[in-house]
Amino acid sequence: MDHLLLDNDSIANNIPWYDEHGRLSAYLPTNYEVEALTMPMVPTIVAADEEMLASESINTRIQTFYEGPWKDKDQQFINWVEKQPMQVPKIAQARYNKAIVRIYKVKDYSVENTIGGLTPMKLSSITVSSPSIVAAIEPILAEAAFRLADKETMRFYHPFIELYFAYTRILEVADEQNSQTEAGAQMKVFVQVLKDLLGERFAKVATLQSMNQISYDYIWAIFPKDIIVYSRVEDSDRLFQVVNVNWSGSHWQINCRFVQFNGVKFGMLSHSFKLLPFQGARIISDLHVYPIGFNPDPTLEKKLLERGREVLNYQDTEYRQYVGVHSSLNEDDDNGGDFNDENKGVEEYYSVDGQVVIDAFAFEKFNPDRRIRLRKLDSEAMEVTSTNKSRPSTKEQQSNKHSIESNRRYLLLMNPLLAGYSLKLKRWFWLHISGLRPIPWNESAFDSLVFPEEHKNLLLSFVCNHKHSSQQRDDVIGGKGQGLVILLSGPPGTGKTLTAESVADKARRPLYYLHTEELGTSSYAIGETLSKALALATAFNAVLLLDEADALLCKRSVIDKSHNGLVSDSFRGILFLTTNLLSNMDDAFLSRMHLHLRYPSLSAASRMMLWEQFLLRADLSDIQSEAQIRIPPQSSQPIQSSNPSIDLSSEDMNAIAAWSLNGREIRNVVKTARLWCTYNNYGLTLDRIEAAIRVTAAFAEKTTEEAECPDSRKRQRLL
Repeated sequence: MDHLLLDNDSIANNIPWYDEHGRLSAYLPTNYEVEALTMPMVPTIVAADEEMLASESINTRIQTFYEGPWKDKDQQFINWVEKQPMQVPKIAQARYNKAIVRIYKVKDYSVENTIGGLTPMKLSSITVSSPSIVAAIEPILAEAAFRLADKETMRFYHPFIELYFAYTRILEVADEQNSQTEAGAQMKVFVQVLKDLLGERFAKVATLQSMNQISYDYIWAIFPKDIIVYSRVEDSDRLFQVVNVNWSGSHWQINCRFVQFNGVKFGMLSHSFKLLPFQGARIISDLHVYPIGFNPDPTLEKKLLERGREVLNYQDTEYRQYVGVHSSLNEDDDNGGDFNDENKGVEEYYSVDGQVVIDAFAFEKFNPDRRIRLRKLDSEAMEVTSTNKSRPSTKEQQSNKHSIESNRRYLLLMNPLLAGYSLKLKRWFWLHISGLRPIPWNESAFDSLVFPEEHKNLLLSFVCNHKHSSQQRDDVIGGKGQGLVILLSGPPGTGKTLTAESVADKARRPLYYLHTEELGTSSYAIGETLSKALALATAFNAVLLLDEADALLCKRSVIDKSHNGLVSDSFRGILFLTTNLLSNMDDAFLSRMHLHLRYPSLSAASRMMLWEQFLLRADLSDIQSEAQIRIPPQSSQPIQSSNPSIDLSSEDMNAIAAWSLNGREIRNVVKTARLWCTYNNYGLTLDRIEAAIRVTAAFAEKTTEEAECPDSRKRQRLL
């Protein structure tokens, strides 16, 4: 057996421990066995020294006080006295011990008006001391989620919830016993006590429920163990299964559970509701949580079953479009997995709009403090989380799906919130399944890139053929030499960023966009942010775009060489790097690029294509229809549309193409001109576009060379 050698550990030596004999030791001894540390040890009590206790010296140091009579009901502190109050005589005690059930009543100070100054009494608790009764009802109470600490004597307190819910089963057990035996006779007595205690409660609850109402005094009675309850959580219809009901001292707490996926398996996750006091009776369906039987919607079950089946399709990495407002789930948040806790504090909410990645497995891996701690379905045992486990295979996903679909209750209890990562906000959120939509991949954007066709074909071939399985993605930054790093260099606005975006859409992969400004300033911050982005992009099988990476790639990089090596050696995904300053790039980086595409300044012909594309895109985004828009090939036909109306001749198109603008400037000009013309109900003409150029790109010049615009009219250069 291995041993812990902690005799030189100053911290451990100062911690009190119990030794192997149960005695309290001041230090952890050498060769202390590992097994002894896994369970708490109970010390052995040594008999007191009677002679020492009887000595006068010890009596002068010990003084005993007793709780004296209370002066009034508002007394806040105990009245301590030296004289011991009168005790029950032994003869009377023997008589009391013969009772199998004791009923205790206290003064009811909640009653404001008393008659003749007398305070009425109310039930406080009952005690059962019969071993046969304890043995008979212990398993029944366990079924109702109540476990006994004392196996010999049981005590129940008002309002006797455990007895209320277990009454029917106790009655069945009593009927099965022979009343001629001592145990049977005692059970008959106990049942009679329960009828006296609970009869009035049963009657009142039944009367209230018949009117679909409940009062706060009896609100616990409508939440027995395992009942299915309804609540509106996160603006969504949800069902939960009750575990038990607790009184917190100020309100009733309904402890429930629901079905949740943790990236590997489905299991049960806990959630609690609190019901605050109210006066009178309320309609049960007006409560924010109530039994599903009181819900008036006849289509609810069908809708929840369909939604539950839909959740089963999100066991792997899925790409979706999403729009909604949610609170974020970052690594520094910790609510123990109960992400619907009503008692959580003020949160910061975000508008989630754009591409998201649904991936519960990645959420567990990248948020170790937020791991979803599940219990097994229909079991109190804890389920193994996805930590250090691989993604479920296709076969395992089918097995998970079958186990859930085989039980309608599991589908009804399914959580509709999925762990999703917003690529735009770079945060994790719980996203509602109803807000997920297919991504409208813009595959035509790649075809419209102003770039040689052979270069485009080569680039797309590299990206589409770079594949790796889900099992490989689990290792995040594992193998080396499996990444694809592509460098795009050239002047601003020549289409470098658009290339990465269009390639991602063409390959149907999400784009993880990261600007160098988001990396931070210190070497440590840059390394941490970049490593996390690389790991997430690999896990999501996404295309990572590090835009304007000049500072990262320069010869005197602020990043250590070890971080530089991370990009080419450890990254197994697809990385696009854009730079405007190729001459300042480190030679070590250039040698590690798999592809390097250089973008020259735009020619007039390239600018013409960009003008046509942006004008078409702007018009389509306005009219939201299949309008007939004719794009002139090389400006041979006019553009005609509406909202705003576009009427540009071939000569007009050649004229605006003569302006020496880059792609980003052309896009901004089109946006400015479109908004201006739409607001004033103007048509989009050459004069208005050129006016937008002068205010949007004030330093742009207009070329006069005939070669630049074959069909253009020669004009004087304008500043």
